[in-house]
Amino acid sequence: MLAIAYLGLTLFILFIEIVRKKKVVFDFLSFFNLMFCLMYPFPAFLMSANLAFDGSEYTGAFKFSIYDAQVLLAIFLGYFVIIIGFYSISAKNYARKTTVTWQGDKQILRIAIFLLLFSCISVQIYAYQFGGLMSAISKATFIRTAVAEGGTLVFFKHFMFLSFCPSYLLAAFIFDKKTRKHKLFLYTAFVISAFSTVIGVTITGGRAHLIIYFLTFYLVKIIVSKKVPWLLTISLLLPSILFILYGKAFFFSLSGIKDGFDSVLELLVTSIESQSEDSDGFSSLVANFSYQIYSLKAALEADLPLRLFIDWYYGIISFLPERLIEVEIPETLSTFNTRYIAGNNDFMIPTGMFAFGIYSLSWPGLIIVCFIYGWVGCFLENFFYNNLNQAAWMPFLYVMAAQIWIDFFTAGDPEIFLFADFGYLLSIFILFAVGSRISINKFSRDKIKQLP
Repeated sequence: MLAIAYLGLTLFILFIEIVRKKKVVFDFLSFFNLMFCLMYPFPAFLMSANLAFDGSEYTGAFKFSIYDAQVLLAIFLGYFVIIIGFYSISAKNYARKTTVTWQGDKQILRIAIFLLLFSCISVQIYAYQFGGLMSAISKATFIRTAVAEGGTLVFFKHFMFLSFCPSYLLAAFIFDKKTRKHKLFLYTAFVISAFSTVIGVTITGGRAHLIIYFLTFYLVKIIVSKKVPWLLTISLLLPSILFILYGKAFFFSLSGIKDGFDSVLELLVTSIESQSEDSDGFSSLVANFSYQIYSLKAALEADLPLRLFIDWYYGIISFLPERLIEVEIPETLSTFNTRYIAGNNDFMIPTGMFAFGIYSLSWPGLIIVCFIYGWVGCFLENFFYNNLNQAAWMPFLYVMAAQIWIDFFTAGDPEIFLFADFGYLLSIFILFAVGSRISINKFSRDKIKQLP
């Protein structure tokens, strides 16, 4: 019965995606529906139907079972409350009244170069803590798992991903037909930004960041062309799946980079073979998207005082450099969540947004968090769409905003969200604060006619 309910929800969402009218081919809600199905109903269906792995298992001291009506209720309730918030009339009205006026292209280009230089410097400083760029790349896996420790300036890792935004801004200038001058400079700066991004991602060993970086260009192409490039989509699908499955093996293989390409290739093959022996590919792929269900089950049964959303405060103060400032940061939500599920803190299991709401204020917390989340998504989508033609880089900002919105859903814990999206958040703040003027005006019917 539970398997039918989860399958029914998945098919219902698929049907809604097919029949509903969209402003762009792949909008905020499309992005959310895809991630929601991958995180909740689809793996829950596979578990409850015993198609991927058992629906009941012990993970450390935690007894997980998908056969729980509360989990089913939380998933259904959370989804439909988000949808209610996403179609909020008030959010649409506020978005319609909010307009942005950009300063000249020169100012935007200055911001892009500033962010790029700051990112490049941060990559150098962060890598220096581990013996330089090549050494840091070879230690990528150990850096990610905190086995390799840096010096007092490791907090510069937060600024390495400032290169994402200037890369998108530079690409917008290059693709814009109106841009006729300084093409060589723009291409050179873009190549540097792409190189800096790949190096930064490689050092931290994060598969998701690299996928997101290239995925943004693909989604912008869809928004601008107003159609899905199926040939490109099919050609990118297999490499993306392989990278999701074997990305960890790839980053581990980089530990042999100092010994040459042959050493890297040998380690990659060995690591892939070892991973393939431990689990089959389909189960591994499902497992990559199922952590939110484990966290939701843990939140529903854990004997923990309500946190009352204090994790937002903990997430903000966690940016303070502990090696320079003596400050004791309380245990974060994901730390407790991981220890409760796995029995240790050797790695981190994000809570996901639904579990965050439950941990914060039980069932009312789930409703509050989901409604606000949907409302914010509605405002962001309508604001960026209404101003989509204001500048060549607005489609990139539209996708970046959607990514930030989705990331909180997948992370849940504010600390993980803020750490993962710090580069995006800071870049967008600087871009709007220095390069634009935002005004709130009365909605004009004449303006809506100008929308694409």
